Amino acid sequence: MKKLFNFFYGNWFKPIMFNILAAPAYLVSISIGSDPLEAFGTMLFLLGLIWIVTSLVVQLFKRQWRNSFYTLLFIFIAIMIIAMLH
Repeated sequence: MKKLFNFFYGNWFKPIMFNILAAPAYLVSISIGSDPLEAFGTMLFLLGLIWIVTSLVVQLFKRQWRNSFYTLLFIFIAIMIIAMLH
């Protein structure tokens, strides 16, 4: 269990990289307009945001303030980009 936890939350940059890699799928799915593809892209992007938020909580419990700040900054930027696209 500890290995699984460390795999997902050991490195603070993993959730951010997942979300950066999921963003093109989200953007392409919106631009094409296909409902199944749009649902997949949206779910992938939201899964990344959920992972980032849980990673932020773990970082706050571990008292990694600098990493928490960068993660929170990324969350705000991602939300602003989503708001500008819709």
